[in-house]
Amino acid sequence: MGVAGQELWLLLESLTASRADTPGVPFRARVGVTGHRTLEDPESVARRIEGVLDWIETDVLQQTKATPVAYTVFSALAEGADRIAARVMLERRSAELRAMLPLPRDEFTKDFRTEESRAEFAELLGRAVDPPNEPAQAEARPEAYAAGGRTLVDHVDILIAVWDHEPPRGVGGTATVVEYARRKELPIVVISAVEPDRIDFPPLTVRPGLTYRVLDRLDLWMGERREETRLDGLRQEYRRLDAFNRERLRSQRVETGCERERAGPPSAAREAGIDESFSDWALPFFVRADLLARLCQWKYTRVAFVVFLAAASAVSIAALVEIYWHNENFLLIEVGLMVIVFALVLYARWGRPHDRWISYRSLAENLRSAPFLALITAGGPDRDRDEDPFEPWFQRAFSEVWKQRPAGRPVPDDPDVLAEFFDSAWIGGQIAYHGKVSRQFNRRHRVLTGLIYATFLATFFSAVLDLALADFGARLFVLLAISLPAFGAALSGYRELRQYGLHAERYRRARNRLEDIRVAMHSENTPDEVKSRAAGAYAVMLEENLDWFGVLEFADLEIVI
Repeated sequence: MGVAGQELWLLLESLTASRADTPGVPFRARVGVTGHRTLEDPESVARRIEGVLDWIETDVLQQTKATPVAYTVFSALAEGADRIAARVMLERRSAELRAMLPLPRDEFTKDFRTEESRAEFAELLGRAVDPPNEPAQAEARPEAYAAGGRTLVDHVDILIAVWDHEPPRGVGGTATVVEYARRKELPIVVISAVEPDRIDFPPLTVRPGLTYRVLDRLDLWMGERREETRLDGLRQEYRRLDAFNRERLRSQRVETGCERERAGPPSAAREAGIDESFSDWALPFFVRADLLARLCQWKYTRVAFVVFLAAASAVSIAALVEIYWHNENFLLIEVGLMVIVFALVLYARWGRPHDRWISYRSLAENLRSAPFLALITAGGPDRDRDEDPFEPWFQRAFSEVWKQRPAGRPVPDDPDVLAEFFDSAWIGGQIAYHGKVSRQFNRRHRVLTGLIYATFLATFFSAVLDLALADFGARLFVLLAISLPAFGAALSGYRELRQYGLHAERYRRARNRLEDIRVAMHSENTPDEVKSRAAGAYAVMLEENLDWFGVLEFADLEIVI
């Protein structure tokens, strides 16, 4: 079965498969906390923090069974509100603690009043998933606390402030942090430190009406554009991850894909003395993302092709009616074709096969390299954990899968063996793939360009012959002179949409860079040097992936006429 047949069969399978309702990749909300150290009713504060988490899950994200909400709490772990929030949130499923200390820890503990407080700080710090974020040296305390508050705000999606609503009494207090968060338009939930039942939630925007949503998707809304808030963006990213988790895909198809993928790298791993199951933790997620990316790409490219073809055919039908048929009833064919064009463009904008394709592909390519990246970082520094609250859902999803990697997988001490493993199991395959796709895209670009030139020349000669002939022949060349430019424009539009020439050059350059790294990797003398070269290959692949995504992100299907 050819590639097109495989994708069609995958589409048919997806139509009969049931939606997944078991928990998939969780969506991690990053919640920061700031607040006063001395509180009149700590139990009331803890109870209201529980209510805030319920509000995030129910009202903001509208949690489904397929996509559970997980939390990372960012806290300075100072006495009072910081520790209360940390303890409450750590009771939630898959919750993590990130310590954001305003001072070096030894200096910071001097601000705690008792040994019991310092012991509580040490206990909570031990529950953090990573070493604390702390400055290398101490600054003056007010400025250090202010800087620490800004760093915390820069990393989170939502801020919980246990605050007495009073203005700043100096630099570095809770009011200063709240003021900075407001300037950044960060959603802030204020739990009153003085009124036992008061919670001030940020407003949630009302979902716009159907008319606005349809016209906005089609870029036809002429009125004032609805501004998206940070909470809107967070909810949108959750919905996209939820859509990924709930996509229709037969479990047997995923299992078959996993078995096919296991046939390659494990044999190379066995020869290198690496555990053959080194990639099993990421494989089901990769196969699912890869299959869904292929399916959405197939849908999008076929829809785009039909849109361009139908628009050109409508022009030809109108010309036939005018020149030969002289029966207005045949214009219903043109009307039908234009209805098809509009319906497909509406589907492309509403069903988002383009957005889903490039997002799923970006996730799949990151997951493809994840097992090898885990071997590269084993026993060394972890992947960059500098969270970006604006990162798209598929990067959040990758981070969640990355947490499932096994720790401390050993790698060969022989640099030649290690280099051969990375080459045969990973980098060599990527070099071959980039070279193959570059040639394939270059060929498609040249074929489309040749057809466009041929259409131009045929139009030119049709116009010339129209001047020389009469009666039936003249009418035929009039028809061709009208229809051929429409099909030429369709070919040009499709070529520009797919951007085969640009992608062929991108893949060619990536292949050359990877080949250069592969040669250098085989010349290294230590395992760490081999790992460093392999990490450079991953950086090239990541850069190419981001570049590809950036090129295609705004290249969605437009109305054609």
